[in-house]
Amino acid sequence: MSEAPREIPGATAWERAVNLAGLLAELGERRLVLETGGTRRELNTRLTDLPGELTRADRCVVATGSGLRFAVSPDAITRE
Repeated sequence: MSEAPREIPGATAWERAVNLAGLLAELGERRLVLETGGTRRELNTRLTDLPGELTRADRCVVATGSGLRFAVSPDAITRE
């Protein structure tokens, strides 16, 4: 888990979402859970427009199979 930074860099919400998607790909994550507004959806990272999902969700939590969790808001993406 130490391979993931505490805060995902990017000047905009879209850039941060793209950077998180890239990081998850580099780490080999294939599935994740997107938690938003009391709803949990399991996503296949290879078939999902993850940056689009994250920017549409506005506020959510991304949980990976390896135990990483990221809080996503319009202003930041941070590892929990």
